[in-house]
Amino acid sequence: MAKKYKVRPPIERFKEKYIVDKHTGCWLWQGSHHPNGYGRFNLNSMTIFAHRASYMLHVGDIPKGLVLDHLCRNTRCVNPGHLEVVTYQENRLRAKDVGQRCPHDLGKSKCIECRNEYQRKAYWKNRDARLAGQKKWYRENIESQRERSRNYYYNKKELKDNG
Repeated sequence: MAKKYKVRPPIERFKEKYIVDKHTGCWLWQGSHHPNGYGRFNLNSMTIFAHRASYMLHVGDIPKGLVLDHLCRNTRCVNPGHLEVVTYQENRLRAKDVGQRCPHDLGKSKCIECRNEYQRKAYWKNRDARLAGQKKWYRENIESQRERSRNYYYNKKELKDNG
């Protein structure tokens, strides 16, 4: 017989996934995160950003064509009091004011030059870790590789002698 699970309301599930920062008042998301830093939450069988889910659960629907702006500038914050509904253009202008934009001011968060510089720094930062991983794999696998080579050679030699 199949187990029956209680379906909990989304607001209850949501409240379990954040903690309150006493100093800033931010509700810091502790659940699943998207690589860009925003939290994720499953609402009505759809995975959406947690700050959007928070606004929809506590305030109401987000008007079409508008986005949410974090007034606290913390992407992990899901406090509906720290979210404001604005146009996309207004949100980008506010990001520019707090230095979240490309210093070349080409209308993008990162121009090609800045993106390449970021990738270069990330490559060299992670290089030692990558090399350490490769060396570890080599140390762990070199003996088994030598053994496979020897076995192949001896098996081939035995087949030749017997054949």
